[in-house]
Amino acid sequence: MKKFSLLIIALVIALSPITTQAISIGCWNTWPTIGLKFNEQLTGYVGYNFYGNYQNKATNWFLVKLDYNIVKLGEVQTKAGVDYYWSAPNFDSALEFTYGASIMLLKNLSVGFDIMLLRFRNGPTSTDILPGANLTANLYF
Repeated sequence: MKKFSLLIIALVIALSPITTQAISIGCWNTWPTIGLKFNEQLTGYVGYNFYGNYQNKATNWFLVKLDYNIVKLGEVQTKAGVDYYWSAPNFDSALEFTYGASIMLLKNLSVGFDIMLLRFRNGPTSTDILPGANLTANLYF
């Protein structure tokens, strides 16, 4: 699973000059991410995180996120999104629906937040309404 996930991330990066308007590096909460701006409305992210002692074992976490820009009010961009993350070796996964906003602080630096509206989680199985929020930051190239 880890090799497959890393292959997907490498493929996205390799195809990005053909399919995207801009590439970013950033973070989603504590997860390092690579962002791909497909057009003015749609941005995708892939991320990876490693926890050395999650549930008493080393765990790799993988993230795939898609944001749709709703409306821009001045410099503030509102967005709706969906993300899916999973872990290895203990398969824990979650599908989340988010709403957030970001602002361009500089020409190529955006910061913002995502409010998790709804989360479906496997391991342990649960459905949560408004389970939390994440801070975001992206540096565009």
